[in-house]
Amino acid sequence: MDRMRTRDFSPIDYMGYVLTMWYNGFFNYPFVVRVSIFMILICCISMVVFTISISVNKHFEGRRNRIYNRYYKRFYDIFCEITLNKDKLTRNEIDERIGLTTRDIARRKKPKYMFALCMLLVQVKSDYYNEYNYRNVRTLCNALAIEEFMERMLVFGSRTNRRRALQISQFMMIDLPESVLVRLLNSVNQVIRKETRMYYLWLSDYNPFRFFMESELHNYDWREWDALEIHFLMRARHIANKEMPSLPPIIAECENEKLQACLIREVGYWGTAEDVDNMKKYLAHKSQVVRQATIECIIKAHLVSAEPLLMAAYAHQNEHLRLFILRALVSFNTGRAIPFFLKAWSESKVQSTKLNIIMSLSLYGEKGMEEFERLERECTDKDDSILFKQVRVFDSYIKNLAR
Repeated sequence: MDRMRTRDFSPIDYMGYVLTMWYNGFFNYPFVVRVSIFMILICCISMVVFTISISVNKHFEGRRNRIYNRYYKRFYDIFCEITLNKDKLTRNEIDERIGLTTRDIARRKKPKYMFALCMLLVQVKSDYYNEYNYRNVRTLCNALAIEEFMERMLVFGSRTNRRRALQISQFMMIDLPESVLVRLLNSVNQVIRKETRMYYLWLSDYNPFRFFMESELHNYDWREWDALEIHFLMRARHIANKEMPSLPPIIAECENEKLQACLIREVGYWGTAEDVDNMKKYLAHKSQVVRQATIECIIKAHLVSAEPLLMAAYAHQNEHLRLFILRALVSFNTGRAIPFFLKAWSESKVQSTKLNIIMSLSLYGEKGMEEFERLERECTDKDDSILFKQVRVFDSYIKNLAR
């Protein structure tokens, strides 16, 4: 009995023996062979891992696409009809049109089905962005329980689902309770923290930018996509008839130059006449990014009173910003900038800038065209003559397009 219970060579001993034999055999090879075997082993393991990962992702992506295509065939035309209806539809009318079954209601607990519905709503709104009825879209979201689903994802969802929920809520202009969003302001993920602050631009009525002045965002590298996102949310507030925030005090306190430039551009779209007039002081800002944004704001708001300031600031700008100033003067077309164009032409040494000056002069009404033709007749420099020919080609091209 004792012999039956005693293992002279246990499985662990056997594994140790095999590993020892492999180790001794492996290290008997030359160093180059050992490195080659090790690299081949790593490549094989990596290929297996990547193959499994790609297969799993393809499987889940295919399943998501099948769910989305099923909903697309079933609901797209109905959602378009509801979205484009100029009359305000009631909740009962929308419920009758979409005709949700008991099975559809039971699927509200499954994120894959709800996200497919959300993406279909996003697609419908994208297709008819300038024509949709905002009130009907909100009622449709309520009928599909989108708001409840978004709240659940923000509280219990994964990091990816939280980010998706925030972005969908922004685009669909869904009102979520602040109690749910506050906890995301301190999220470990920087993208979620930033998206939450962005969402407050839409949600908050009394101070939409109150979380933008925190020191954490001073060193954040604001990208063009962030600027587009801010513009979209400001436009969403305008569509929903929400009060537009006063941006000049926020711009004055902002320490991040890229965010400051972004907000200055928004003043040109949504600011009052007083707000736009207050932006003229930033023409003397030390940052080129801020100065360029100020000029774009003046062009968008068509602030003619800033024309003397632009002409005075022209000499102190680089060639890139001078192009924006020339564009602003052409858009104002007051007739008072012809002496400025002539002086800029005589003083400029850069061919690209000289080309933009005479092009601006040719677009500056009849008097501007007369001065352009005079300069063309008096031109004796061979390089400058080429510039005038280029402007003539451009003018003929514009005239052909206008026909």
